[in-house]
Amino acid sequence: MDITDFYKNLIVYKTVEISDKQKIVKVAKDMVEDYIAFRGPEKFSYRILLPRKEKDINFAKNLGLGIQLEFLSQLKRRKIKVKLREIKYIHDSSHFGWLLLDSDFSITNFDNK
Repeated sequence: MDITDFYKNLIVYKTVEISDKQKIVKVAKDMVEDYIAFRGPEKFSYRILLPRKEKDINFAKNLGLGIQLEFLSQLKRRKIKVKLREIKYIHDSSHFGWLLLDSDFSITNFDNK
């Protein structure tokens, strides 16, 4: 198993697909609520799938930046400090994958052979 397959198959709390700008505010709001809820023994973990268009890679970048800005600004308004790590990868032929994981989220049992 290579690293991309590992990230693709990593079990996370929620996977969301964002294909247009209209979904950004709603998804960010849900992410904030989940981030607050998972500050205990269960750790926050999300997979965001962004459209992978060969001729327009900037579209996915803009969606990703939009969700990141909205998510972080909503947390900042609530005076919540963020401790996340992010992993970006190619999920499949139609999507980029973006993992947002609590900094304490354990990624174990990966043998990069």
